Amino acid sequence: MAAAKIILYVLFLTVLLVLGRNMFQDLLIQFLAIIWLGGAFFVGLGFIMAKFQVITLDENTISYSTGILATKRVTLPYARITETSYAQGMLERILGVGTVSIDTAGGSDVAIRVGNVRYSDIKKLLQEIGEKTGKDSGT
Repeated sequence: MAAAKIILYVLFLTVLLVLGRNMFQDLLIQFLAIIWLGGAFFVGLGFIMAKFQVITLDENTISYSTGILATKRVTLPYARITETSYAQGMLERILGVGTVSIDTAGGSDVAIRVGNVRYSDIKKLLQEIGEKTGKDSGT
């Protein structure tokens, strides 16, 4: 999902630069190269970071870990989960991905939020959590 947004931004900036090429004349190629190389860098970084996100469903807990150099791990007992949900924007629906949120009582922040998850995986994850907590899956 983030990759699609970055590509759209790169295309939008490219169109703007090409339309305003009279203003940039000698620097047009350099600006385009910077925009496209920057876009490629951030798309690649997004794919690498996605490889380091792991959700594990155990018998009594759900764990989420993320990070490349520094890692963060959140472990929640199913008994503390109060709400599971997912969200999809228009572009996410087209791409078949979404964001999963798993919440607990008493916190001001969502305990676990994972973006760019395939919709089929979202349904499976929320169904399994629903079965283990005895609550509606949110799908």
